[in-house]
Amino acid sequence: MSNLTFIIFLIFIPILVIILLLLNLLLSVHKPSTEKVEVYECGFHPVGEQTRSAFNVQFFLLGLLFMIFDVELILFAPIVISIKNVDYYGLTIAIIFFILLTFGFIYEIGKGAININNVLPLHNNKLNIKSY
Repeated sequence: MSNLTFIIFLIFIPILVIILLLLNLLLSVHKPSTEKVEVYECGFHPVGEQTRSAFNVQFFLLGLLFMIFDVELILFAPIVISIKNVDYYGLTIAIIFFILLTFGFIYEIGKGAININNVLPLHNNKLNIKSY
């Protein structure tokens, strides 16, 4: 009985997703305007000539790594909470998961992805970037 429920679930969910996406495409109002493509600065008017300034990718990478490791630690939390009820198999899986997480963190440190002190400043005269 549980296999049948799982198969129905696997069939029903993609069909539901496709139906909802099609309904959104058909029923939503599409009104392109210049306001939708302009830069939004927290309700203020854009300051200066260049509002779309260059963004250092190193900060984006640091945020992405933080989110990845944060999600992995959240996945590790149920094992920590129920540590008294975990058998040897669960403990082995948790240790392997933690070792892989540690190796990933060591790899990122080795690649210098977490160190943002070695970031070179951006020099792009074409964009006329000013720091405030």
